Amino acid sequence: MIIRNSRDVPLIARSLLDGNVVALPTETVMGLAVSLYSDVALKKLIALKNRPIGSGKYFTLVPENKESIEKYAIIPHSAKKVVEKYIPGAVTLILPKNPEFSNHYFDQIDSVGVRIPYHFLFDKILPLSGPLLLTSANPRDLPSARTPEEVKAYFGDNLDVLVNERSGGLPASTIIDYTSGKPTIKRQGPIEI
Repeated sequence: MIIRNSRDVPLIARSLLDGNVVALPTETVMGLAVSLYSDVALKKLIALKNRPIGSGKYFTLVPENKESIEKYAIIPHSAKKVVEKYIPGAVTLILPKNPEFSNHYFDQIDSVGVRIPYHFLFDKILPLSGPLLLTSANPRDLPSARTPEEVKAYFGDNLDVLVNERSGGLPASTIIDYTSGKPTIKRQGPIEI
């Protein structure tokens, strides 16, 4: 199904809650999103990305809002200013997992990648959809899609839902790892910290 644009928020949120993989724009690249609580959607996303559990690469968690991050992860003191200043934004933080957070996808690891895109669509859908898992819209080892046409070329009919709107076009998010005591830049993106 193609959703004409990102303003059809109720349909996008319903698609996520119904267990679909939804390709949608972020301020950086096109993303593939699923509900954190949908095992059906997670299995489809794992197949689309060829990223089985245990592969060492995990999907990013998008919490309902900035205040919800600590439900899923521990924010070290060294990350607090970054969270305040840059989230929502083009930054992904790898944080120690909150031991009280239980989810079979994350149960085998002790960290969680967290990001809230700075795109109005996420402001609107997250209160309706709840937390999401998000990844860039591309097969492994290929460039991230930036347009709906590129998403279609990569995934064709294997995709459940496509929001027919371009991404913001910024480079992929900056990734900072806070799990080893000292913050480490894993990927330099549009935000320099």
